[in-house]
Amino acid sequence: MSDRQKLSRRRFLTALAGAAGVGAVLKLRGKKSGVPAGAGAHQHAADRLPPGQHWVGELVEYSAGGRPAIDQAAWRLRVDGVVDRPLEFDLNSFSALPHVDAIRDFHCVTTWSVRDCRWRGVRLADLLKMANPRPEAAHVFVECYGGYSTNFPLSVATLPDLLLADEYQRKPLPHMFGGPVRLVVPSLYAYKSAKWVNRVILLDREKLGYWERYGYSDRADPWKEQRWSRDDK
Repeated sequence: MSDRQKLSRRRFLTALAGAAGVGAVLKLRGKKSGVPAGAGAHQHAADRLPPGQHWVGELVEYSAGGRPAIDQAAWRLRVDGVVDRPLEFDLNSFSALPHVDAIRDFHCVTTWSVRDCRWRGVRLADLLKMANPRPEAAHVFVECYGGYSTNFPLSVATLPDLLLADEYQRKPLPHMFGGPVRLVVPSLYAYKSAKWVNRVILLDREKLGYWERYGYSDRADPWKEQRWSRDDK
């Protein structure tokens, strides 16, 4: 990574878009080796904390370029790319989709974690099933209001707790945390959980997102401490 690409810790902490995505409750927690995905609330907090992380009480607001102005009447979400049936939703049609709750710990690459965040939203896997990905689809690229983007393999997109969320802690998702709709990818560092999502694109090849192009990990597994691209082993 060149000096120009390297971001200072201060700029990273103030700009990172990691915090910028009727039903059963998915009580799924951290993916630490040896810790079952369905571990209950009795699990010791230390066992749920990935290496290098520390607990805080609430989400911290980060964004790569400030909060974008969003006209909710004009808000749209598209799911397209290498699919047979491209989709488009306004807020009313999105709200009418089947929703689920997921209670998951949330891990930011800047080392803070929040226990038991309760998200409510639509499983991305369900939307992809509706869109019918073509056989060559292998990667997902996510675009957002405000210009942010991120990416992950299609195999991650089908995880049952990966949501396009419109509620947080039983309330409508606040704009500061990505409302009206954000991505929530609990198994990866939070910069993959893009805020203010407006498009999900299926691709036949990988395309790096905003922070990934600056040298942050493409894989972003908290339990492997994959913070930088050099950690992608």
